[in-house]
Amino acid sequence: MRERFRSSVRARQWWVANYNLIYNAAVFVEAGLGAAVCIDGMIPQEFAERVVFRPFAPALVSDVYLAWRKNAALSPAATALVETVRNSQRPLRPNTAK
Repeated sequence: MRERFRSSVRARQWWVANYNLIYNAAVFVEAGLGAAVCIDGMIPQEFAERVVFRPFAPALVSDVYLAWRKNAALSPAATALVETVRNSQRPLRPNTAK
């Protein structure tokens, strides 16, 4: 009886949340507790076989910016990230904001 009540209440509840680690969201998705919006390829491979991915239709397109403080010394990891992005198929555009 208690479980039937919980499931009927659960079926009527809508919760909205956000996350900063896709792994944590994937755990909830796998458990059937919701859905998550993420960038293609970002979910850990261990979940890729147990959850379903559906692209938005029509596709949602957005610009992504990489910013850092001018003349700042970057860590080796940050330097590698910047170089990887610079060498990607879509080169960085200079900042046009004033």
